[in-house]
Amino acid sequence: MKCFLCLTSFLFVLLTLAGTGDRRLNKGLKLIERNKLARAEIKINQAIIVLKKKKKHDKLTIAYLALGDIARLKKQFPQSFVYYDLARASASPQIRGQVNEKLRKVETEYWNIETAFAGKNWSTHQRFLEQNPGLLIADTIQKHIDSQQLQEIVQKDVLAEYIAFIKAFPNNRYKHRIKEKVYDYWRQGFDAEDHASAYLFFKAFQKQFPNSSLWHEAKTCALYHLALGTQEPEIFKAFYQRLLEYPTPFLSRQGTDILLQTLGQIAARKNDATAFYLLYEQTGKTHYRDLAHKYVKNAEEEALFILEQPEFFFKMLPPQAKALEGQHYRAQDHVSQAFDHTSEGVGRALIAAYSPRTITSAIPVFDVPLFSKSKFGSYRVTIEFTLRLRAKQETSGALSKLAKMLDPAKAQEMTRTWFERKTHIAEIDLSPGVVTPYQCTFEAIDAEDKQSLAGLISLATLRKPVAFTHRVVEATLISSHLKPMTNPVITDQFFDKTVSFDGFSEDVSRFRDRVIDRLEEGVEEGLVNILLYGQPEGPVRKQ
Repeated sequence: MKCFLCLTSFLFVLLTLAGTGDRRLNKGLKLIERNKLARAEIKINQAIIVLKKKKKHDKLTIAYLALGDIARLKKQFPQSFVYYDLARASASPQIRGQVNEKLRKVETEYWNIETAFAGKNWSTHQRFLEQNPGLLIADTIQKHIDSQQLQEIVQKDVLAEYIAFIKAFPNNRYKHRIKEKVYDYWRQGFDAEDHASAYLFFKAFQKQFPNSSLWHEAKTCALYHLALGTQEPEIFKAFYQRLLEYPTPFLSRQGTDILLQTLGQIAARKNDATAFYLLYEQTGKTHYRDLAHKYVKNAEEEALFILEQPEFFFKMLPPQAKALEGQHYRAQDHVSQAFDHTSEGVGRALIAAYSPRTITSAIPVFDVPLFSKSKFGSYRVTIEFTLRLRAKQETSGALSKLAKMLDPAKAQEMTRTWFERKTHIAEIDLSPGVVTPYQCTFEAIDAEDKQSLAGLISLATLRKPVAFTHRVVEATLISSHLKPMTNPVITDQFFDKTVSFDGFSEDVSRFRDRVIDRLEEGVEEGLVNILLYGQPEGPVRKQ
């Protein structure tokens, strides 16, 4: 009975508190309507204490909004923003939009009050924005600032002022309008009577405004007129490289079409490889590339093709694979901790015996003849050689055979296969018409054999090379030849990615057989030692 009375009293207190919170909130809201702000603030703060305990978030949102309104009516806008932010944090998703809308109106009111006497002075608005970070209307204020900055500079109508504006306000959303003003000025020089005058016009702009962000665009336009004026393919090449790095919207499609037409006329008239190759790059038409290759006459022109298709120019003749004997060692793996040390008898000793493990190491070596089909230059070529390996782990021995007989499904579990990859990167100097030998040496390949002393079970992990490939990563011209070199090598002798690993496999098998013999001798020796002297302590021996 006492417990029931206590529970009833507790529920009554909770209901009273809840009612008290709502009543005080409603009373505070009415006091705000009557402009009794001090008393209203006290009532609402009392209501917030109760509403927090009851976790009535919607009521809390109303309470914080009310405190924000009180601060706003007192012209204490920074304090009102604190309360409005608390209201946003406690508001449910359904009413958060209404809270944000109310906050925007209050921020706009505060902004208008603080900048009422700013006039066209955009810096006042900028200072207001910096002093009040995180405003919901920040983008609206920034838009107003950008607009005032634009109007201020447009009225001056001076080229130097335009350039200064673009540099001073790189993030102004109306900056493109000022750039159009600069482009209008440029068109006067671009449409000059001759290309020499136009070239000098843009060079003068570069000299007058060396720190302008439009300096690179001006240089692109200067190169445009220099190419048309000189009609030199190398100048066209420099222009297209610069246009790729610094594109300019000022150059219209009509202007680039004129450039292509002129380039086509130069290529046909001079049979120039550079001009034909530029036409191929700009149009994608392969017959231009074929013509360019036909008229190559120096290393610089040939380099255009080598950069595009390095593997066509740098070939590998069939390599020879072999193996160098690496370090081998034999270790005694102590496994007796898995068994009862106190048991007696030879059978228990055999089962608890340590297991010899042998690792055979072989170093893959490929004798690689390399050949350059270049006719005009020697190159430093970076080549990535790759050796792909198939690794196989297999269990054998009497116990393994017995397990496979009892459960054929275990046979697949006792054999596991996966692939590995080894790489070797080399820098090799290749000259035209000369076969350059190179010895490609990879990291050592390990094969592991592990047997029990009784010879009941063994585990072997073998790795076998299955593919040898190469890739030309980079080619750098290091010297040029005035006359083309002849090519003495027959094309059908080049390496076609098929290589024989027979020699390598024979070497590895020979290494492994020799070490396995040592392993078996160790097994016999270990068995005799166990029978005569008992179980060993498990030392490690290396050979």
